[in-house]
Amino acid sequence: MKGTKSNASKVLLSGSIDPDVYEALQVHCRRRPQVSRSAVVSRALRQYLLPDYQEERERVLAANLDRLWWHQHNLADRLDRDLATVREMLAMLVRTFYIHIPEIPESQREGAILSGEQRFNRFLAVVAEHLGPGKSSLQRMPEPAIVEPLEEPHNGPASQKDSLANDTNPETVNAGN
Repeated sequence: MKGTKSNASKVLLSGSIDPDVYEALQVHCRRRPQVSRSAVVSRALRQYLLPDYQEERERVLAANLDRLWWHQHNLADRLDRDLATVREMLAMLVRTFYIHIPEIPESQREGAILSGEQRFNRFLAVVAEHLGPGKSSLQRMPEPAIVEPLEEPHNGPASQKDSLANDTNPETVNAGN
């Protein structure tokens, strides 16, 4: 690669890049016609080579990882809530069944077992149908009321020290030491 000064603020640089990288550059520039190839290459090299831009990239990466962590955390909370709901529904169903359905006399048990198998197979067919996309009966169930915290919790002792460092109350400032 060779570089020559074209004016006071830019350096003219010529070189070769791999065809797949060039194609990616072309696609990127077609999607953003207001940005030149030269500007894209300059920004990419700046982010790769200069420490200030590496710190910015690390900050963005850390923010994205934090966002993904919270997304997973919220998903886990939702799954826990759904599982607790299903367990409670099952317990209520079994309790209601035993309260309202009398025991079957011995002479009628064989017919009841056959009828129960047939009804259970129909039930499984309906469940299988409702497991398809967009057919869940539980989607009609309202969300439980959730009280949101006033402020997002921060993890770790470093964030507690940061919040104490910004505090002007002498009692809480001394508590952090």
